[in-house]
This record gives sequence, structure tokens and C-alpha cells, in this order.
Amino acid sequence: ETPDMMKRRNSTTRGPKSKVVQRELCSILSRGTRTYSFLDTNPSNTKNLPILAVVEKEAEACAMEMDYEEGKDGAGCPNLTPACEYGICLVEACTGTFKLGQFADTKSKSRLRTLLTQQAPSEVLYGRNELS
Repeated sequence: ETPDMMKRRNSTTRGPKSKVVQRELCSILSRGTRTYSFLDTNPSNTKNLPILAVVEKEAEACAMEMDYEEGKDGAGCPNLTPACEYGICLVEACTGTFKLGQFADTKSKSRLRTLLTQQAPSEVLYGRNELS
């Protein structure tokens, strides 16, 4: 809000008038949300740094993509009991792209660790007390 906007707001309200200009959050700037415009101070470092959003829930055996009868999953690995499922969203603000995915993982969380290693997100978003 600008001082002129505050004057207009005060002219339409009854009672005591505000003497403080209201300020609100209008954008979040971080390494993951940069779009590399002319306003950036160091445009030479233009590596795409994705943001990863993660949701975890307990795995349900019926929702798994594993073949329990053969004892192997889709990748040909020995069948391990799933412990949790993850829903993920990778966002690249620079290119305006996002990728959605869902996978089951074991107690060792090897698939999640592989994802974090390969994508190397600049930020990871998750709900408070929602990841094991």
C-alpha cells in the first residue's frame, strides 16, 4: 500500500483513521524461485535450481506397483516390504515447468534419497511434522 492508497482507505472508513501504511508480503525470493530477470544482481549463475515439495503417507499394499507373486518389483529388484508412499512435485521457476510423481519406498528410503541426489533441489517443502 502506498501513502496515497492509505489516504483513500482512511477516507472511506469511519472512526479512528490509520496512521500506518499497510505492508503485505507480495513475493518470495530465494534461490529456487529466481527467474533470472534484469533485476538479478548476479545473472551469471543461471543454473536451474528446482524446488521439491514432498508429501508422505503410509504405504497401502493394494496401491503398490510391485509384483508380489513373482517376488520382484518393476525394476527387477528383490521384493522389499514398502513402508511409505511419497507424492512429489518438482518446480523450476526459471523455466516455468513442474513435474508430479508418486512412488513407494522402503524403510531405508532409497528411492527418496536417489531423487534428492539426482535432482539436487535448492529447497524442499513439506508439512510440519509430516515426514518420518
